[in-house]
Amino acid sequence: MKKNHAEEEHQVWQRVLAQPGEPPRNDLRQLQQEIMELVGIYRQLLASAAPGHREGLKALLEGEQANVACLKGLAVLSGESREVLKVWNPAKGSRQKLLETCYHKTRRCMIDCMALSPEPEYGVVFRQMADREALHCSRIAQLLGSL
Repeated sequence: MKKNHAEEEHQVWQRVLAQPGEPPRNDLRQLQQEIMELVGIYRQLLASAAPGHREGLKALLEGEQANVACLKGLAVLSGESREVLKVWNPAKGSRQKLLETCYHKTRRCMIDCMALSPEPEYGVVFRQMADREALHCSRIAQLLGSL
C-alpha cells in the first residue's frame, strides 16, 4: 500500500513541477554536472560578494557541495566509478543574471531529485537533496531581492 502511495506522490509532483516538454532527467552524471556548474557560479559570486551577501552565498555553495558528495557516494554504493567532474567556470555576467541562472538550474535539479525520490534504495537521499534545492531556491530569491 505504501508503494502505491509513493508512486502516486511521485506522479503528482512530476505533473505539478515539470514543464511541458521537459521530462525529469534520470542521468545522474548530467545532474552532477548541473550541480557542479552551480558550485562554479557560487564560487565566482562569493569571491566578489558584498559582506551582507557572503553568508547566503556560502550556504548555497556548501549545500551544492553536499549534493555533489551525495551523488558521488551513491555512485560508490551502486558500484559505479567515482569519476571526478570539473567545476564549470561560468562566463562573466552581472550578479543578477548569474543568480537568475542559478535559480533556474536549482529548480530543475530539485525536480530531478524529486523524480528520483521514490526509488527504493536511494530515494531518501534524493528526497533530502530535493529539499535542499528547494531551500536554495528561496535563498536565491532572497539574494536577488536584496541586490
